[in-house]
Amino acid sequence: MLLQGEARHTGQTRDLSLGGMFVHTVAPVRFATEVTIQIAIASLKYEGEVPAIVRWLSPGGVGLAFRSLRARDVHAFNQLFRNSRLLAL
Repeated sequence: MLLQGEARHTGQTRDLSLGGMFVHTVAPVRFATEVTIQIAIASLKYEGEVPAIVRWLSPGGVGLAFRSLRARDVHAFNQLFRNSRLLAL
């Protein structure tokens, strides 16, 4: 979920890294807009909110840079990356 003020927009995450992510969405956001991303990773029983800023726009989505990650966010993302690599082998 992408939160912009009181507005809530759905989307699908692509290209997740510790620096940011791309979100496929039709949300009407502008460049440099501050947003909050609600992330749920069911396999890790992780739910969190991460502040981000819109860094680029493309048809069908937005590129976001994370403002700050807490230790639990970094841990969950690293576990997800690790599990993804194991599945790809």
